Amino acid sequence: QHSRNSAAGQNDMFGLATADKTSIRPLHIAKKPEWTQEERLRGEKETLGLYLSGHPLDCLAEELTALGVARLSNLTGSNGALRRGNDRSLLIAGLVVSVRTRTANRGGRMAFVTLDDGSGQMEIRIFPEVYEQYRSLIVEDAILLAQGALSWDEFNQAMRLNVERVLGWDAARAEYARRLLLRLDAAQCAAGALRQLASLLAEHRTGGRCSVWIEYAGPQARVELVLGQNWRVKPSDALLKRLRELAGAEGRVALLYDRSSVMEHTA
Repeated sequence: QHSRNSAAGQNDMFGLATADKTSIRPLHIAKKPEWTQEERLRGEKETLGLYLSGHPLDCLAEELTALGVARLSNLTGSNGALRRGNDRSLLIAGLVVSVRTRTANRGGRMAFVTLDDGSGQMEIRIFPEVYEQYRSLIVEDAILLAQGALSWDEFNQAMRLNVERVLGWDAARAEYARRLLLRLDAAQCAAGALRQLASLLAEHRTGGRCSVWIEYAGPQARVELVLGQNWRVKPSDALLKRLRELAGAEGRVALLYDRSSVMEHTA
């Protein structure tokens, strides 16, 4: 039977076991760069409908702290200390979990938006005039910064922010980031890498207000370089990702913020 199958070009279960091993080709899998945390979370949301391995704001923790953003877990309690902070102006950030609207008593649509920053949730109230101005930004799964007055809501027995201003994350970066810090060593400062850096920065100069500072750490010296005003950039996720790839594991890429400008808006 085996001979007849072989002659006919067929194989059976036992024939497979004795098949010529040289006919098996090795499987080559192309190496792909590992996903960033942002890409992993985006994939989880698209396929599972939820974030599994983290929170979208985890990647922004350092920048949010530099901006003076308050964590929601510190604001959502019902203790006396928070109640005494009634009408305190501050800045919060979060992922938009839900948006509901209704007609205000004096006409116009107002919104009640639930934000989640990974530490807690808070419902913010946006009155018609402000909502009309920022409604294009206020959509589920967007990352928003909201400035306003924090007060105690007796009816719901919870803290609530009455919003005066809303910013998308890209707009907040562009407005308040004042310095882009790059820390590079000798390997990253080879001629080819510097040309690549110059080309990358040039792509993001349009409308830029953020100065670029380069800290070079060599075997015998450390030097700080401040690029001219014509090299100011507009920071974005795309720019920061490519700069981190260029800097490598030994380098550092960070944005420094002008907190005093933020406080002027929240005063």
